[in-house]
Amino acid sequence: MKLQFANARLDALAAVVLVCATLAAQGQAAARFMGSITAISGNTLTVKTDAGDQRQVEVPADATLKRIEPGQKDLNSAATMALTDLAVGDRVLVKLDPNATGATPQASLVVAIKQADVAKKQQQDRDDWQRRGVAGLVKSVDPATGFIVVTTGAGPTAKTVTVKTAKTTSLKRYTPGSVRFTDAQPAPLDAIHSGDQLRARGNKNADRSQIDAEDVVSGTFRNVAGTISSIDPTASTLVVKDLAT
Repeated sequence: MKLQFANARLDALAAVVLVCATLAAQGQAAARFMGSITAISGNTLTVKTDAGDQRQVEVPADATLKRIEPGQKDLNSAATMALTDLAVGDRVLVKLDPNATGATPQASLVVAIKQADVAKKQQQDRDDWQRRGVAGLVKSVDPATGFIVVTTGAGPTAKTVTVKTAKTTSLKRYTPGSVRFTDAQPAPLDAIHSGDQLRARGNKNADRSQIDAEDVVSGTFRNVAGTISSIDPTASTLVVKDLAT
């Protein structure tokens, strides 16, 4: 079972949401929307919002444009950018000017996360999970100590790794029917059970038998090992002869 990770996109979404919350806290609760740029024509952006609709907005010369990095929490250290720096695919938070009178809404503020920055963060994140991560089947869980024993590998390469969790460890669990990290939800340690699949990321000890986990994601998935009997590309299905039964 291949478990998919997309932490950078989560960071990007979280960053925009946090900025949005900051604006509301500052009393700037004018109409705003979030989404991805699908087209740019002159000073007009077309944005596919997170709600699924397409919206056009003009960005006048006096509008404020800020660029934030994935994971950045507020606008205090955000860099100023020009309209020409925006590109199709960039994530944006648009705050509308309530005093604009034209047929097309005008932006007073555009906060952008560059698609290239998200892609770079995603690659860094994948590399970090590969370098500092461990994946396997849960052998035991001790809620009292926060220790999870995981078995990895098979045959001669099989070993056990102790995953040490703490109050600061991010614990998430895959939702039923999904292996996407973006769908995983926060869950307590006691939601993890023997036989679950688990991935953890953190610093490992010298012999790599223990990891101080910063992130843990787990789930219950049914694995079937067998021989393919037939394939139906039209229906996207396989028939497998289960070796166990």
